[in-house]
Amino acid sequence: MLTLTVLPLLVLLAAGAAEAGGVTCTSLHPLDSICATAGEGFSFSDGCNRVRCLAGGLAASSRRRCPTEDPLSAKDRSQCVSVGFAIFDRVPPRSCPNASPESVCRPGRGGGGFRFTDGCNMIACSEDGSVVGVTRRSCPAGESDSAFCRFIERLNEESAEQGPPTSGKRGSMRRRRRNFSQEFACPRLAAERICDPATNGFTYSDGCNTVTCHADGTGQTTFKACPRPDEAGDRAAAAAAYCESAERQMRAKMQRASLRRRCLQPETVCVADAVRRRQVFNDGCNRCVCRALGEASCTRRSCPALLMTEEEFRGYCERRGADRH
Repeated sequence: MLTLTVLPLLVLLAAGAAEAGGVTCTSLHPLDSICATAGEGFSFSDGCNRVRCLAGGLAASSRRRCPTEDPLSAKDRSQCVSVGFAIFDRVPPRSCPNASPESVCRPGRGGGGFRFTDGCNMIACSEDGSVVGVTRRSCPAGESDSAFCRFIERLNEESAEQGPPTSGKRGSMRRRRRNFSQEFACPRLAAERICDPATNGFTYSDGCNTVTCHADGTGQTTFKACPRPDEAGDRAAAAAAYCESAERQMRAKMQRASLRRRCLQPETVCVADAVRRRQVFNDGCNRCVCRALGEASCTRRSCPALLMTEEEFRGYCERRGADRH
């Protein structure tokens, strides 16, 4: 089993957190390649063990023993693709040189007509192998041998092997690449049109993919391939109506959302008994300790406000253990 170890003073994450029946996805190793992209504090599973990224691109892993991925096993491939999605949907996008349009579009690939991602943009190929459409999102360049770009290359290969979506085919990749006739990527909902610094934390659907807005005004998009309305042919009217509905839903959600900062307030946590015990709590951003009634001393980490609905913010606080004290 491949397990990445670091200096003895670093505490490994608790073993056994991975699901029973897991498989170590060696196609995602080395783990430090993921951490070099994701950054310190990022945590994920390699299909068997829990991994946490440390400073300098190092990775601390639990030591659970699992079978290693069998590249000839369809079950293992499907499971590890799902593991990869769970990781790379959460890291900043990169443009992968090994997934450029010139290297991916080939005559007849994917059963005639093929859409794929280079890790940043969606590209559409024609049946003769020429490029017929490319989104124009700007992303930093990735490295071909990085875990992220190797996953993108594998994702495209699997998609090409499966051919066009049909109702008779199933599988993890198929479920993630829903029938192209059902969804459209709506240009008016592109991340560059919706996201700005004031929408940090806001998530919505662009009609095809989930977009998460960041504090720098950019948006992170999942990797599902869907046509644009201008590619809908005789379904252009239906595509336009679909995108109008998707935009209404996004606007309605934005109206329900508000800027939120702290999960817990000192005045509700620091009551008499908590002050006596010098209770420590996480307010969703900083670690705090009760010093007086209704008052706490907290670390000084700067956390931008999050544009979320009440339900989303409650889930955000639960994931950070800031919903209880």
